[in-house]
Amino acid sequence: MLESLKLLHNVLWSSTLMMGLCLASIGYLIYRGIKKQESVTMRITLLFTVMTGILVCMNPILSKLLTRISGDKYTFIRFTWLLPVFALMAYAATRIILDFEGRKRFVACILVFGLILCAGRPWPSVYLKAENIYKVENSLKDACDAIRTDCAHERPNVTVYIPSNNIYEDGSAANMRYFGVRQYAPEFVLDYMTVADSQLQEENFTFAGNLWNIGEYVICPKNEVLQRELQRIGYEVLHESDDLAVLKNTVRMTIIFVRHGQTEANVNNIAVGLTESPLTSVGIEQAKAAGHSLKGVTIDAVYSSHLQRATETAQYVLQESGNEGVNMNLSVYLSDIGWGDAEGMSMDEIRQTYGIEPNIHTVFGPVEEEDYVGPIPNIYNLHDYVHNFHMNVQGAITNSYVSGMNGGTILITGHSAAAQWMRYILPTTEVPDGLDNASVSILHYDCGAWSAETLNNTDYEEVAEIAGTL
Repeated sequence: MLESLKLLHNVLWSSTLMMGLCLASIGYLIYRGIKKQESVTMRITLLFTVMTGILVCMNPILSKLLTRISGDKYTFIRFTWLLPVFALMAYAATRIILDFEGRKRFVACILVFGLILCAGRPWPSVYLKAENIYKVENSLKDACDAIRTDCAHERPNVTVYIPSNNIYEDGSAANMRYFGVRQYAPEFVLDYMTVADSQLQEENFTFAGNLWNIGEYVICPKNEVLQRELQRIGYEVLHESDDLAVLKNTVRMTIIFVRHGQTEANVNNIAVGLTESPLTSVGIEQAKAAGHSLKGVTIDAVYSSHLQRATETAQYVLQESGNEGVNMNLSVYLSDIGWGDAEGMSMDEIRQTYGIEPNIHTVFGPVEEEDYVGPIPNIYNLHDYVHNFHMNVQGAITNSYVSGMNGGTILITGHSAAAQWMRYILPTTEVPDGLDNASVSILHYDCGAWSAETLNNTDYEEVAEIAGTL
């Protein structure tokens, strides 16, 4: 409810006076009912206001249903709140005006309508006359057209800047510019970024540590601070209008992902997502072989899961490939997906205890389902795992670019579940459910777009041939 009122205030009402008039109307009608023994119509109006607010505006079931029909939550909020608020105010205003006669009634009309006009925007931005047949701003249309002209494929990844107060409670965008891009260019794969307007007024503001190079294009306000920060992490200006700018990603990196070698848990078929399990002698040899296949490749940066089986694998890969002097960065978000209460159980024990066939999908759910709750208590879900993993990889790319490594190679060592991240960034490529021990995957990040040279490859002679072309 508070989120709905905040959105109405920011987009339609523009001042707290509208809510004040609503409360004043309720108070006035209650006063009339007590002092003047008002008719049944007044009581019906008050009852209508209360019941509509409870049964319509604050009804989660109706909200989900109408949001699905209308396409966005904003439409639901905009129209449902008209029912109680404006009906109540219209009735109260009418009663006030009818209490007077002659010139006094005329003056009352002027005062009442003056207050109403002052309480909200006579022409809210969402109701402005369309500048073109697509019903979006001309500057936004030109920005989308600039991307279409520049992009070599049909579905570019585009990030739209929106103010930090333009977010729904569920994390989705509540911004007309974002909706405009979606309407005019439905083929764009959209994301959004937020920053408080107050921060953009600070001359020394920096996104350092909070903004990653992600997506092929950015549409943002024409703002010197914001554009400077985007250029710092690898974007260049493609198009500018009076109020908007389009920036294009220029960052290129090669990502070599190596899953850890065989562990004791792998041998015994035990679930140890976030639990330590040492490499076996076979696992050590696998890691060395993977590293040897990369001999001659210059590795500029190393990122690894914080778990020992991954860090040891990274060390063997660096030694065998001739890159021993490179510092290693550790992250919990590059680790394996957690099995919750099933950590340390064998797969047979999980089948008996939870009555499921344990695999990545039955346990951790679909990557699209943000609120998925699995059959095992305290587990992660795949949506959160992939999101966190992706943000950390993008962070590694951003940090490498800022450090002067554009066009460089990043080694990441991790776990089998990273295959689900690869599926996310490579939606048209066949990716296995999991990665084999010490398998090598070579990916290219080309100005925001992902492609794969090889995936889950344990044919180290073939890997060596591919590596020789990097």
